[in-house]
Amino acid sequence: MRIFYFDPDDKRRQVQTVYLENILNEVEVEVASQLAGPLGALAKLEHHTPFDLVLVVAPPSIAVFELYQQTQQKGTRVAFILMSEHSLSTFAGMEGFQSQNPKNDYVQLPIAPTDFREIILKSLSPSYGQRVIPAFQKVRLIHFLRFSKALCNVYVKLSNHKYVKVINAGSTFDRHDIEKYREKKVSHLYIRNDDFERFQVTIHETPFLTFQSDKMSEADLQKCLGNTHAILKEMILEIGITREIADLAEKSVDEIVNLAYQQQDLAELLKNMQLRLDYIYDHSFLTSIVCCEILKHMHWNTEDKVKKLVMAAILHDIKISDPNICKIDSSLDTRLQSYSTQERKAFFAHPMETSLLITGVDFISPEVASIILQHHETPEGDGFPNGLHHSKLSLLSCIFIVAHAFVQKNLELDFDPDQQNKIFEELIKRFSLGSFKSVLDAFSNLRA
Repeated sequence: MRIFYFDPDDKRRQVQTVYLENILNEVEVEVASQLAGPLGALAKLEHHTPFDLVLVVAPPSIAVFELYQQTQQKGTRVAFILMSEHSLSTFAGMEGFQSQNPKNDYVQLPIAPTDFREIILKSLSPSYGQRVIPAFQKVRLIHFLRFSKALCNVYVKLSNHKYVKVINAGSTFDRHDIEKYREKKVSHLYIRNDDFERFQVTIHETPFLTFQSDKMSEADLQKCLGNTHAILKEMILEIGITREIADLAEKSVDEIVNLAYQQQDLAELLKNMQLRLDYIYDHSFLTSIVCCEILKHMHWNTEDKVKKLVMAAILHDIKISDPNICKIDSSLDTRLQSYSTQERKAFFAHPMETSLLITGVDFISPEVASIILQHHETPEGDGFPNGLHHSKLSLLSCIFIVAHAFVQKNLELDFDPDQQNKIFEELIKRFSLGSFKSVLDAFSNLRA
């Protein structure tokens, strides 16, 4: 069974590909994200062996009719399904395509996973008679090390045909329960697609797993932080960061946290951030590691520079309590529209307020306050709070801003090693100006 799937939306394509791979036994899914080019959809349809189903998810700006014509030239009645948020009438040339083959279909998005599954089966299963199996999504095993209670059923995969429940919804587990799977070289556990859809599982957003931090003792919190550091380091090592640098950053983080706890205002904010163990803490810790990696490639990783950047990484979002707004990097991001005027005002002010908070603290360099003040500035000068052009930003600030952006993108993509070239290409396009360019030139060694 061969399915061709075209979708220019990276996030949706990744999710739907997993759905497709689990709907039927022994299914092969060929994907494409662009229309033209040697790896584009048109070339793949022309040169690859025939497909049983062509699934296209696209806006009207994509020349879908070209794809449809390509499938018809093969001389076989290939099922063709078009999905879009726009009406069929907006796709030039596609009028009446459903009548040309009873398996052809048009589907208006959005669509629930169960409905998606039924539509695919309707086009394929009557003529293939293959046994349908439940669709599951895999979740990295290391995610489970951080939590102690599952809010949905969790499964282990024994074969392509068999999944066995190993953690019941609502039950607790400990590190030992998970380590036994690691010892057996199991890298993923599985949850059902409907649970995956509800919980949107990623490294920084795993609400199907939980713990009660408000009941933690100081010792429990430190143990949990230790697990968190181990998990985050394991993720970032997969994309080429060296263990030596990750360990160096962790040591610096520990030293800086101990210093911060000696300052009353910082101590309360820092403990609140640690207790949440959410995106803000993950992002801060990982940014400190990437800053150290960049310094290494710039041959500038002195103890003084390391501590300044790590301190900025740990403290830069310490006054923010909503982890979701921290995922926003630009004042032009449309997600800001979902926040109140007061929340947006506080977000735009947090670099200045945090910088003022730490100014004058005896163990914090003025350069740290400057990095924090500038961490949402951009090369073009359209950032905030001061709209500074790249020529007005310090080299340390440029390092931090690049590391900040790199971590943010990787957290969105769950530190997928296969996405690193794409991330670097985006960074190069965004930061190839002034001091930013020298930072990227050094950091690009990570891809070597």
